[in-house]
Amino acid sequence: MSLTRLQRQLLVLIVIVLGIIDYFIISYYNANLLELNPRIWCDDKSSLQEVISCVDDIYQNFSMQQIWQQKVRQQEIRLGTRVPKITHLKTSYQEIHNFSPIKEKQYRVGIYKSQAELAVYDKFADLEVIYPQINTPGVILQSPNYPDKNNKCKFETKNLLTSEIFHNWTYPGDSPFLSKDVLITQTKNTYKIYTASYEAVRLKNNKALYVVDIASFSKGQKGFDYSGTHYIYFIDDYDAQKDYVSNVEIPQSYKQDKNLYLNCPPYPRMISQMLNPATPEKEIKLSADKRKNPDTLFVNVNNHTFAVDIAQKGEEK
Repeated sequence: MSLTRLQRQLLVLIVIVLGIIDYFIISYYNANLLELNPRIWCDDKSSLQEVISCVDDIYQNFSMQQIWQQKVRQQEIRLGTRVPKITHLKTSYQEIHNFSPIKEKQYRVGIYKSQAELAVYDKFADLEVIYPQINTPGVILQSPNYPDKNNKCKFETKNLLTSEIFHNWTYPGDSPFLSKDVLITQTKNTYKIYTASYEAVRLKNNKALYVVDIASFSKGQKGFDYSGTHYIYFIDDYDAQKDYVSNVEIPQSYKQDKNLYLNCPPYPRMISQMLNPATPEKEIKLSADKRKNPDTLFVNVNNHTFAVDIAQKGEEK
């Protein structure tokens, strides 16, 4: 039976509406790549290596892998350079009960794209580093420069990396968390910078495969070059509650301590990506046994602490 003119018009309208909806859904997914969290049905009761292999196999055939690769290519075109490939550093790690951190985790508040953002901060010798805790696939390591030593309001910041490095998330698009940390060390009187972050891949029974990455950056001719990444894996309970809350009133302690601010008054009243006090265990912390010529790195997250041996073989690729 042939369709009437009205039915044909309605059919065309439906197709157009579905096309528009599909376009906005795809656009939303692309714009919110890091917010997607597909459940991957790997058995949490298998051995750790079996779970990693299972997740790897599923993820290689997952559409998010293709979207992520497209994002990398777009980044390369925009920067006019090749994005460095992720390099696994061949070092061993083991879980330990506790350790004595060599530094307190410090924060700063800065303005990024006209919005107040929280950043982790470290300083050692003459090097000062700011690592914004923004939900971005890029690693941005900045060092403030004060041309006028008597006016801290006049400062410049630039990325310490020779190029913008794509993050070391192994399974982008699943569940990376916001919390990050940064550590400055010296090896043979040459600065080395480490950054830490983590992600979680959903498993069965409300469990997750946690993947911690500790990226290493060594001093180069024009800045710091990416050297490679230490990866740590473990399985634990998964809580979908985020490790941060967005757009909240700046705490009074921040308002009182002007040293926390990278920008000058008037200070903003709201801050984006504030730590979530309800999930303190999701705050990642990075440390080492010593600042100069360290032998061991320490990282703590989700009530797990690991020691990474970087002395035995060195940070081999």
